This record gives sequence, structure tokens and C-alpha cells, in this order.
Amino acid sequence: MKDNDFLLTYLNDLCLAKHSQVNVVHHKHFGNCLSSNQDFQIGDVVLEERPCVFACQGIIGKLFLSLLQTNTKSESSKVEAEIFNFLDFFQTIDVINLKDYPIIQQTFFKMVEQFRNMEVITKDNESQMLPLLSRFVSVFALNGHEINDENDCGLYIVSSKATHSCSPNVITKFSKDKTLQYIAIKPIKKSDLINFSYIARSKLAYSKKFRTQILSDLRGFLCLCTRCQGDDDVRMFRCPLNAKTAITTVQIEKSNTMTSASSTSSVVATPTTTTTTATTTTPLAGSGSLNPCSGDVTENLITRTFTCQQCTRAIIDVSPLNLTFEKLLEDKVMLYETDPSTVDTSNILKMYSTCKKKLGDNHVTCFLLERIILEITIQFEDQQKFLLKKENVEIGLHVCRWILK
Repeated sequence: MKDNDFLLTYLNDLCLAKHSQVNVVHHKHFGNCLSSNQDFQIGDVVLEERPCVFACQGIIGKLFLSLLQTNTKSESSKVEAEIFNFLDFFQTIDVINLKDYPIIQQTFFKMVEQFRNMEVITKDNESQMLPLLSRFVSVFALNGHEINDENDCGLYIVSSKATHSCSPNVITKFSKDKTLQYIAIKPIKKSDLINFSYIARSKLAYSKKFRTQILSDLRGFLCLCTRCQGDDDVRMFRCPLNAKTAITTVQIEKSNTMTSASSTSSVVATPTTTTTTATTTTPLAGSGSLNPCSGDVTENLITRTFTCQQCTRAIIDVSPLNLTFEKLLEDKVMLYETDPSTVDTSNILKMYSTCKKKLGDNHVTCFLLERIILEITIQFEDQQKFLLKKENVEIGLHVCRWILK
């Protein structure tokens, strides 16, 4: 395998010759990363590249056999000859580390079993073949770009160095000849890292918890993008002081300057030696004891604390946020996402109404239910009648708001 200094030099020579608008830099957390050499505006083509290796989905094993046969006919007696050198330019996984990538490991074991049955892998050659097969399987899983809806996969030497972000600055576009384009969807400044989403765009509306699980299963890493380091912007609850909430439990901060409970009441993050707290059941709607709030509460992913984005109150008592109900509803809705045949159309609207009431309009579960409702409705109505219904338009606009965040 080539050392990283050689790879960086090679990659930047390649960029200078064919892709001068970008270069490759080494990042202390992300490794070799694609960086911008100039400013880009929304809609600009940041990079355009042809694949160095291409495989139809499901026949990666056949491609491996084809390359192996080509290799064994060469003058070299080694398995890792010139034909497999492209692996050095991508992230791959050694056999010993496959345990950290369960999905890739499963694919690897299936291929090993097939190749043993075909006597491609034997006791005599497994010390060479298993490490090579591990790298070959993982190179497509970790670096491959899925091309449109064709389930085809391409390896792009320079483009593969773009990092992941849950708030990407480029999207991918493919031409008929499999050429990949990175298109800017945000202004990009010189020296900015180029990043796209390693997960489907529709899944960017999922909460941090689910995005983390997807990336861990598929790519084996914990996302450190700016979006995942702040508040979970798609997991929003109604503020406990929302006017629609009849009664809730809050903590009242008392200070020496307090003239009345109504003028100084607030929800506090942590009681101190100078602050006394009292838990009280306080009517909110129309009572006048506390100012009602129409904001949303989000959880900070670093401090694990909940704060309202409008009234800025930190929430100590999280019982009004219905976290237990959220877990039950999320599990049910995520099952719908993974297996649409489980959708219970008779209860979906009732579930949606309950979700809006108990979790709030801007909770990710509402978005997922809205998308399911739209898909079900379109199936049973022609497009013109569908668009004439006010409730469908409102739901559609709300769904678009999530996708375009």
C-alpha cells in the first residue's frame, strides 16, 4: 500500500491537471479531504469526474473475479498486482477491522462462502485472498457513489475525498456516461471543505439519533458535522408554556428582586445556592400567571439539555415533552419507513393528529407521517383533484419546508 504523502502528491497532481478548481488536503479528524480552490455560487459545477471503476449493483463479486482472472494471466505471480492498485487511492477495511462494520462484514462473509464453494478461495491462498477481498468489498461500500436510480456504483478517485455532512454544500448529479458532477447548493468559499450527504437526501430530515445510526451501520463513523454538534433542529417539541397546553409542571425561579410570580417566573436549567426552586402545577392558557410561548423546544446534542428557541427557557422538567410517547411513535413510524406494507391507513390520520398535539408540528415524526399521508393520498386520487384539496397543499408545503432546510 502507498503511504499518505505519496497519495496526497498524486491526488493534487491529478487535481492540477484535470480539476484545478479543487485540491486535496489532510484533515486531522477526517483524513484526506476535498477542498475548494476558489469561490462557488449556488448552481456552480464544483467538480466533474469520470469513474475509474464501475460496477452494476449485485455483481461486485463478478467484477472481483474478472479482475482476478485478468491478474492471474499477467506476468506477476502476486495476487496484488497492477490491476488492483486502484484500491490504494480509496479508504478500505482490513479483515481484522471488519467487525466494526457489520453490514460490510455480512457482505464479505457471503462472498467468502461463494468463493470457497467455487474454489476461488482455498486454504492455500486464503492468506492472500481474504485481505484482498476485504479491501475490495469495502472500497465500494465506503467510497462508491450510487448512480441515479440504476443501483449502479462508481468509484471516483478525486470525488471520493469529499467529506460527509448532514448539512452538505454540494449534491451529486450523473450524466448518461456515468460522469459525476458536484453541484453547489450553498455558497462555497476558497479553502472550504467540499461535503455531500452519504445518506439519502430524504433521510436528512431524520433526527440526529437516526442519522447517527444509519452512518454507523453503513460507514462506521460518528458524524462530527456542525449540524450534529448543535441543537437537533428536526426534533422539536412544543414549549411547555405553549398557549395550547392547558396545564404543565414548571419550575419557578425566585430571587430577592421578585415582585410577583407572574413578572419573574422562568424555567431554569440548574438551581444554584442563590436560587430556590419550587415545583408547581401552573395553568398556562389564559391564566396570566406566566407568559404563554409559541416556540419549539430543542435538545442540545453536546450538553443534552432542552431549551425553547423562542422564550429561551431551559427545561428542567421534561415530562411535558412526552419523550416516552415519542419513542413509541417513532418506532412505529420508522417501521413504516422501512417496510411500507405495515402502514395502517385507517389509523394514520389519527396518529398524525395525536403527534401534532403531543409532540408539535415541527417534530420529525410529523414530517414522516405527512410524507406517508401524501403518498397514500396520491395513490387514490388523480393529481388535479389532489392539488385542489387545501389540506393536501398545506401538508405538501410543510413537507417541502423540511426537505429544503
